[in-house]
Amino acid sequence: MEEETHICPDCNTENPPGARFCNGCGRPLDLVGHMVESHLTDRRERIARQREGVSLLKEQVEQASQQRMEQWWQEENERRRRVAEAQARKRRQERLIVTAAIVGAAVLLGLILLITLLVNPPSGPVEATPVPIL
Repeated sequence: MEEETHICPDCNTENPPGARFCNGCGRPLDLVGHMVESHLTDRRERIARQREGVSLLKEQVEQASQQRMEQWWQEENERRRRVAEAQARKRRQERLIVTAAIVGAAVLLGLILLITLLVNPPSGPVEATPVPIL
């Protein structure tokens, strides 16, 4: 039968089978060892160990927070890049539409002028007739 892993009651670290001390906090994992340690160790030392554990936990939480923040910034920068690309594409399309509209209007105006000249050709010089003043 396989030995079970030992879970430390102080820091919840999973330790390998047969371990006498916790790999996380160093606490004895057997009951006798724990009782001996608790009688030999004064209160200040236990508090100092607990503070170290809290400091370690705080550091781990801070690192995890920094990693999450870095990931969020990367995602935000990627989102901004995609938005900028979409806006640039939209501006190019709008310029293309405006250019096509201007060219189309110029061609249409040229055709109207050409048709007008073909339908009503100019007839020689136009004389100015004086308008009588009353």
